[in-house]
Amino acid sequence: MRTLTKIVGTVAAVAALVWSARDRFIQVPTSDRAETPAFRSDGPPTPVTDITGIGPAYAERLASMGISDVRALAVADAEMIATQIEVTAERARLWIDRAGELT
Repeated sequence: MRTLTKIVGTVAAVAALVWSARDRFIQVPTSDRAETPAFRSDGPPTPVTDITGIGPAYAERLASMGISDVRALAVADAEMIATQIEVTAERARLWIDRAGELT
C-alpha cells in the first residue's frame, strides 16, 4: 500500500509541476481583434453562383448589395443578407459558411 501511495504522490507532483510550467512552453495568442480570414489570392474571384443554392436570381440580388463573389459573401452579415434579399437568416448563414469553405 505504501508503494501505491508513493507512486500516486509522485504522479501528482509531476502533474502539478507540468501544470505550473505550462505557460512557459505553450504560446497562446491573446488578441481582442477577430482574426481576418485568409483568402486564396490565386486566380479570378469565384462567382457566388458556384455555391449550391445560389442561382442567377439570388446572385443578382446579392450583386445589388455589392456581393458579387465568394470572398465578399464569406465576410457578409447573415442578418443583413436575409433582410435585403428576403431569405431566411439560416439560409444566408449556410451560404456564408459555404463561401468560407470555398475561399
